[in-house]
Amino acid sequence: MNILSDDDETNDFINANYIPGYSSVREYIATQGPLYSTIPDFWKMIWEQKCQMIIMLSDLTEGGKRKVDLYWPENLNEPINYGSVVVEMTNFSQLNTYIIRNFKLIKGEETRKVIHFFLPGWPDYSADIKFDDVLGFVKAVRQEVKPDNQGPIVVHCSAGVGRSGTFIALDYFAQYVEKHSLDDSVDIFDFVLQMRKNRTRMVQVETQYIFIYDGINKLIQSKIKSEQEKLYENVSTGNGVYENFKQQEEKLYANTDVKNDKYVYNNEAFAA
Repeated sequence: MNILSDDDETNDFINANYIPGYSSVREYIATQGPLYSTIPDFWKMIWEQKCQMIIMLSDLTEGGKRKVDLYWPENLNEPINYGSVVVEMTNFSQLNTYIIRNFKLIKGEETRKVIHFFLPGWPDYSADIKFDDVLGFVKAVRQEVKPDNQGPIVVHCSAGVGRSGTFIALDYFAQYVEKHSLDDSVDIFDFVLQMRKNRTRMVQVETQYIFIYDGINKLIQSKIKSEQEKLYENVSTGNGVYENFKQQEEKLYANTDVKNDKYVYNNEAFAA
């Protein structure tokens, strides 16, 4: 991706690419984790693209190696100049499995707000992390996305491909499963392929690819359970009215079967 240089006449390069999502062909920007030499360009990209949300999926240090340099102020209300953009941390929230930071960005006379989500403890080249932690994180992020958000969601790990691609796929399919009927098919392979057409090596290793399948399986099972509960809520035992309840329940499970400990959904197998 190109960004304007400081003279506003030439372009500089940053290791980042647009990634299509559920609502837009530029819903995300997947990027390399900022390093000391690229931090000013990172914030310049945030400003130019009008981004209001940053997703961080890499610890600063992993296995004794520096993966990402600290690219924000450590202390509240102590702004730091990163090139042409001033960044101030205005709030810090430590939750059970993730951290939220709120930043105020200043350039010239203009001020903007950016929210930063950080999910720690996800090792590089792996999916060695709890499904519930990642899916809960995905849900929390999506709840903060407002209809009037102007720019893409910035997602980074260390290289901006493995964990970043896994997160983006889960966020996409979380929206897909929520807004589509259980009769509709789910094409994970095609979505990962589309991501890779925009940025090479998205979803870096096999375990991350399997993690996506297993995560979507949990989303589907959760929706089945939710819709089953709604069916039961609509049954009136007081007057004995079932309103074709049995037929509705059978329809709910029509496209779901269990074979050899795998859930088979519209010919897509998801490991249980």
